[in-house]
Amino acid sequence: MFDSSISSSNLTFYSKINLTNMKSKEELMLMWLIVGTAGLILTITYPPIILLGVVGYASWSLWKHYTV
Repeated sequence: MFDSSISSSNLTFYSKINLTNMKSKEELMLMWLIVGTAGLILTITYPPIILLGVVGYASWSLWKHYTV
């Protein structure tokens, strides 16, 4: 189940992830459709969410760049 190169410190992280649970293309498309529809509705009802999304994405990208 586990790769032999995984250290014991990372074992708990990998044990929480089901690596064999792959989604089909139809499921992924339906998820993107739901996320897109919810995002469109949220943007129409509360326009400043775009600014929060851009700042959040930039913050996340910087966090990943400097911590990984």
